[in-house]
Amino acid sequence: MSDDRISLKIMTAGGVMEEGDYYKVVAEGVGGCFGVLPGHISFITPLVPCVLRAGTGRTDEEGEDVFFAVHGGFCEVHDDRVLVLATTAEKRENID
Repeated sequence: MSDDRISLKIMTAGGVMEEGDYYKVVAEGVGGCFGVLPGHISFITPLVPCVLRAGTGRTDEEGEDVFFAVHGGFCEVHDDRVLVLATTAEKRENID
């Protein structure tokens, strides 16, 4: 992993749903929407049903973001790693 990216892992009861390195992750916890960039302080929060956005570019104009529908669960941020333990989650293009 590069120093300017964070590792994202999304897990459900069915196993690992997504694993990759991104420039940013945006989701919504019980306290509101939050964004994670490299070097972020560690925390754990329950998630509300939300759209999780993972940024593939350094800026909003670069790359294409990847979107996931996340339905509850928890998010842990620690050492440039974001771990999402979701009740259910689906990648945007897999939703019909």
